[in-house]
Amino acid sequence: MPLDGLIILDAAQRPILQSTNAVLYDQVSVPCNDIHLVCALSPPTDPLLGIAFLNAFINVLKAYFGDGVNAVALQDNFDIVYQLIAESLDAGHPLTTSPNALRDIVTPPSLLNSLLGGQSNAPKPFTSPIPWRRAGVRHVNNEIYFDIVETLKALVSRTGNTLSSSVRGRIDVDSRLSGVPDCTLTLSNPSLITHPAFHPCIRLARWSSHQSMSFVPPDGKFVLADYQLPQAPPIPIALKITSSPGKFEILLTSRMTTHIMEKVELEIPFGSPVPGLRGIGSSWTWDARSHVLRFEMPQIPPWNPEAILSPAHVVLVRFSVSSHTFSSLRVSKFTVSEEYTPFKGVRGRSEGQIEWRW
Repeated sequence: MPLDGLIILDAAQRPILQSTNAVLYDQVSVPCNDIHLVCALSPPTDPLLGIAFLNAFINVLKAYFGDGVNAVALQDNFDIVYQLIAESLDAGHPLTTSPNALRDIVTPPSLLNSLLGGQSNAPKPFTSPIPWRRAGVRHVNNEIYFDIVETLKALVSRTGNTLSSSVRGRIDVDSRLSGVPDCTLTLSNPSLITHPAFHPCIRLARWSSHQSMSFVPPDGKFVLADYQLPQAPPIPIALKITSSPGKFEILLTSRMTTHIMEKVELEIPFGSPVPGLRGIGSSWTWDARSHVLRFEMPQIPPWNPEAILSPAHVVLVRFSVSSHTFSSLRVSKFTVSEEYTPFKGVRGRSEGQIEWRW
């Protein structure tokens, strides 16, 4: 069997649930909040298969127990989790990993189910002809929202030169449409999308011929597409670092002219404990276990130095920018084949993670 089973561990690395007693000579693991999911592999199975399955199963757990799924929730609903494992993994092969399909087979937890003692949790057949969408979907308010999220990751040398830089993007969708809607999404600049990875609902032939996304969406939240930009933008921040015995200062400046950076975080690692260390200028914390000094700033206005900090020779900067994408990717048109007119919304967001050496 390619995948010998699934084991879920708590924060102390103790098993919560497991579907195998196999000796784990080959294994892969993926963390999620306070739990770890471990998949046993049979040689010569590609480890990427196990990682892809674990990520898909994490999405299933989040769909059933929320984004904050934890060890307590899994222990309280162990019967549902075992049913999900049985439906998702069949004789070592990934089978049903779509949350929409699983909701028809395994009833999600609810107060009524707990009062009935799990009587309504008996597996049911999946009746929809579309693997990723439940049958008979009905909503009082028909609406669909698109979030275009792009993440910049970069490495900058001590001289300020960019050593590596890349931007990955994704289109997140929250769909609440009744019936079986046939949707078409047209982008104003589709040439910006390179190396795309589409959700199975996308008709690839339509994308290849017309550069438009035609699909019948799953019900709820899902990722419509992942993509990579052919060229990364200039680094949107500037760092000036000065040091003296027992003290160092960091001057962080935004190079963005029209948008405000939000949720800015700086991480400065130290190789050993530093007694008496303190920071000034912004909210800061000291992680004694990993020896990392962290600063947090709610916002940095455009072209405005915000932080003077009191390092090591590496600074990790994280930030997000609302209503902005590095690629300027935009939706120009969206249509639905149903009789109703849904409420539509499109948002953009950029995120950054930059390692600056000095």
